[in-house]
Parts: sequence; C-alpha cells; structure tokens
Amino acid sequence: MSEPRHQHWWTQGPTGEWVCTDCGETCATCGTCGRATGGALLLCDPCHARERQVLADIEHAIGLYLPSPGRSPYSSARMDAMRVAGSKAARVTDPEDSIDSTLFGWVALWTEASGDAQNLGALEYLAGHLLWAAHNPDASRWEAYRKSIRAQRGAARRVAQIAPQPQPAPCIHCGGKVVQDWADHDWNPLKTGLSDVHRCTGCGTTWGDHAHWRFAQRHTIFALPTDDPDRLVTLADARTIFPDVPAGTWRTWIKRSRDEHARTVAECDAWDDRWTAYEDAGYLGPIPEAPEIVEAVCSRGETDQKVKLYRLGDLDALAMRRVSETRRGRPASAMQLTGSTVC
Repeated sequence: MSEPRHQHWWTQGPTGEWVCTDCGETCATCGTCGRATGGALLLCDPCHARERQVLADIEHAIGLYLPSPGRSPYSSARMDAMRVAGSKAARVTDPEDSIDSTLFGWVALWTEASGDAQNLGALEYLAGHLLWAAHNPDASRWEAYRKSIRAQRGAARRVAQIAPQPQPAPCIHCGGKVVQDWADHDWNPLKTGLSDVHRCTGCGTTWGDHAHWRFAQRHTIFALPTDDPDRLVTLADARTIFPDVPAGTWRTWIKRSRDEHARTVAECDAWDDRWTAYEDAGYLGPIPEAPEIVEAVCSRGETDQKVKLYRLGDLDALAMRRVSETRRGRPASAMQLTGSTVC
C-alpha cells in the first residue's frame, strides 16, 4: 500500500524563495501570480488552468457562432496560410476574422521565438505552449499575450452574442457595472433570450427586472445628498440629482462662489502686513472664508481628462435655499426626480 503524498506548507523566505515548513523542501515562484508553484516550474497549476480556460472559452464562443466544423477558423490549413503570410496579416473588418488574425499572430510569434513549428490549430498550439511562454516571458511577451487573449475572449463572446449587455448607469451600491445576461454561468445561451434580471458584476446585487432596478436607482439618487453629502460629483451628476435646478443656475452659483473666495483671499493678502505683529505675538492672521462650494479636479477615463467635481452637500444647501419659503422673492418650484442616472 502506497504512503499518502506529503502535503507541503509553503512559506516565503526573506530572499523570496519558498520553503516547506514541514520538510524544508523548496520550490519556485510563479511568474504570473507570485505564489508558490510547488515544484521547479515557473507557472503554478491554478494559473496554468486559468490560461487554458481562457482559450477554451474562446473555442466555446466561436463554436456557438460557427457550429459547422468545416468553417472553424482554427484549422491547421488556416495556420499554414498564416505561417506563409507571417505577421503581416491583411486588414480585416469582420469581428471573427479579427479574432482569427490575432490568435494566429501569437502563434506566429511563439513559433518563431520557440523554433517549434507544429501543424496545429491556433488554440491548440497556444494551449500546448503555455508553459514555454510562461518560462520565456520576454520572448513570448507573456503579459501582453495574457491581456490580448482575454480581449479576444470578450470579442468572441460578443460575436457569439453571449456577452452580457451593459446598462448605462453603475451599481447604486458599489459603483460596479450593471448588466443583463444573454447566457448562463457556463456561457450557454439562455433559452429565454435576454434575461430580465439586472446584475452587478461587482458586488453581485440583482434586481428582478428593469423596473425594479430603475426604482432602486432613482430612490438611491434622490437620497444621496442626505446619505452621502461629502461625495464629489460633476455638474452633469448635479443636474440629475437636482433636476429642478437649471444648468445655467449651477454655473452662476459656482462662479459667484469662486469669485467671492478669490476676493476674500486677496483682501487677506493685503492685510498681511497689518497682522504681522499679532502673528509674532502668537495670534493668527485673517483667514479667508472657505468657498461656499468646494471644488476639486480629478482625472477620468483613459484620456486622463480633467474633470471638475463639487461636494454634494454644498450643492444641496444651495438647491434647498432656492426652494426655501424664507428666500427673498418667490421661491422656485421643486420638480420630481426624473429617470436620469448619475454617471
């Protein structure tokens, strides 16, 4: 009767090596996730399985799009054509052809770098060379490959029409992406078509249908000034949260607050000399009043575009003052919240 296999308990040492706390055996570090591989390989089993699964997901999606085996874009004949053409593939416009071109581009790169040309389909070739690629990250462009291949998986799912359908507004709980599903957990198309359920890909919250999602969203947006007054929002967000306040009014209020703050700062600068003696004696000089509307600037999007943000509590105070009965003149009328959403 064979003895049970020893269970290693890996601990990373001060120099980065992994050592079993029970037997003292060492192992390599996975170059992908940084964890112990359990042996001499530089790719751990979980990472290896994940990379193989990405390729399997692409094959599954394309199989839904092209159910006929004769039309498979990953046949060895197509690989022969790519090998002849090299990396300079012709410009393609069809999404499926674009996926095909990208996959065979990686095959051509790995074939040249490894010197191991095989008459295999693209997915089969890539799956069989994952260990080589992980051990030769520079030659295989491992990290670029992993990013690219996941993009191709998303493209393949869109081609097969099983990719989730995104909604225009984020989750009201975590800010994640809200989607409706065309497929089940195994990425097989739903028999009923597009699901009514709205699902957050971040926190996993679900809403039974579009009406429930919109109701929860509108209620949460309406409560934002009270529940989260320190949140920074754009003017577009403010127009959604306070639909009764015209866009021009917001611009006027912000300009007035900015100008008033600049005036008080200038006055304090002019008074600095008069306060020198008091400051030397331990007193503080004149401090300008804080602006009525706190303004900040941040970067958003891939273009690093600068966006001006404003504290929601400050905007709420101005909006409430606008409809107050004690306001001089006729108070503005408040409208009900519309169906718009915070971006």
